[in-house]
Amino acid sequence: MERSLRIRAALEAVRQACDFVVQAAEAASLDARAVYHCEMAVDEICTNIVEHGFQNRADGTIALTTREANSCLEIIIQDDSAPF
Repeated sequence: MERSLRIRAALEAVRQACDFVVQAAEAASLDARAVYHCEMAVDEICTNIVEHGFQNRADGTIALTTREANSCLEIIIQDDSAPF
């Protein structure tokens, strides 16, 4: 199953991205440790995008897509910020 979410590139929106990934990881039947690791990775990546890519300007977006298959979860994060 594939799920998508688009958030504002703002620190206060990162929690929404984390919650989205936790729901997808739980739906993919990942164990609690794997769910936690997915959440922490998305938190770190999205925070870095906001702080370094957009330099704390909330004028961009971050798109997340999750795909599950065979008890695995693929997380794709895309943004249009400056490379860093």
